Amino acid sequence: PWQRKSPPRWELQLPLRTRAMVLAGEHLVLAGWPDKVPESDPYGALEGRLGGELRIISTKDGTEEASHALKVPPVFDGLIVAAGRVYFASEQGTVVCLGP
Repeated sequence: PWQRKSPPRWELQLPLRTRAMVLAGEHLVLAGWPDKVPESDPYGALEGRLGGELRIISTKDGTEEASHALKVPPVFDGLIVAAGRVYFASEQGTVVCLGP
């Protein structure tokens, strides 16, 4: 079996259920729905009623460099980065572009 020979560079626990992830240079871009279970709507996050979140993490030290609330969560693996912009396919069937 495989065994790690050295400790991880960093570890990070986020209140996010990651559905899409992409490495862009020295940044890890994650998108998904919030890891919450409100008593009034226990399935709200999983069914998209709580929206989504996008987070940008430094690959150097694991610090969160940016976050952005999304109206709709992304589809599974529906995230890309190109020309300094983040694109994701939403559960509503739209493609969203974030960036300059």
